[in-house]
Amino acid sequence: MRRRPDRIPCRRAHGRNDREFLGRLRLNPDRPLIGSTCSGALILAALGLLDGRQATTYPTSVGDLRADRVDVIELPLVQQANVVTVAGRFAAQGMCGWVGGESRGDEARMAMLQTVQRVGDAMGG
Repeated sequence: MRRRPDRIPCRRAHGRNDREFLGRLRLNPDRPLIGSTCSGALILAALGLLDGRQATTYPTSVGDLRADRVDVIELPLVQQANVVTVAGRFAAQGMCGWVGGESRGDEARMAMLQTVQRVGDAMGG
């Protein structure tokens, strides 16, 4: 059975210290797919979803994420079990590829990535 992600779009991570905002988010850590882009990792950390995990974030948020006691790995994509964090110039492509692969398989992942690849990049397998 393929995994289907829930989506909660958040603009930046301004709400990470807002307990009322965080209380409205109902992210189940047992759901098949949980992901964040750039500083969205700060929201996942505030919800306790990165406890004991590695993650990545936008470069200007690295210090804040480390302050939340998350093991920050400065890579474009870090997957820990069912949680993925992506960051950097091509974070959207990384997230598209991960969601496509996890929810629809590798063929769908490659098809999605082909629609968002940078000019001059060759698609590998």
